[in-house]
Amino acid sequence: MSQKDEWIDISKSKNIDEVRNAKEYKDWVKSIKERDNECCVLCGANQHLEAHHVFSFKNFVPLRLEPDNGITKS
Repeated sequence: MSQKDEWIDISKSKNIDEVRNAKEYKDWVKSIKERDNECCVLCGANQHLEAHHVFSFKNFVPLRLEPDNGITKS
């Protein structure tokens, strides 16, 4: 197993690129977009979508993967 494939504890990692490349984070992004029907919750757009954290990714580390802490925005 290469170092890149190793499991990362994203609840503690401070390396943002490492976290955003982790499978757990990618699964979180996918689940937020699916929950919001692939539409921006603010304007209804369905292009250029991103999953955003309600409470900041940087300051609320334990909430990084909480579904209730995510919304889909364009």
